[in-house]
Amino acid sequence: MQTTSSDKPAALSASAEELAAQAGTRIGQLTEGAHKTIDRVADTAQTTARRLGLKRAQLASLQRRWASNSCQTVCRHPVASLAIALAAGVLISHFSENHKDEPELG
Repeated sequence: MQTTSSDKPAALSASAEELAAQAGTRIGQLTEGAHKTIDRVADTAQTTARRLGLKRAQLASLQRRWASNSCQTVCRHPVASLAIALAAGVLISHFSENHKDEPELG
């Protein structure tokens, strides 16, 4: 059966409507997939933020304990603390001066 010239616009119109329906379905699928991906990313970011907040609190607590322990140690052993600080200063000074004496490579 041959298509007449009057059937062509109707066939093109039906074909265009079918393509539009397929495109609409595909766009809906892509949109749904994008929403799911964004939801997963947001959930992961929220979980990570909670974990980082917990870790920050743990580190702050550890810092307070170390500072407290250091203060108590210095109060209980002031002479030893002073000797350790002096030795650390001498070592730092020694290493700093050795680097000054080395020739530059440039």
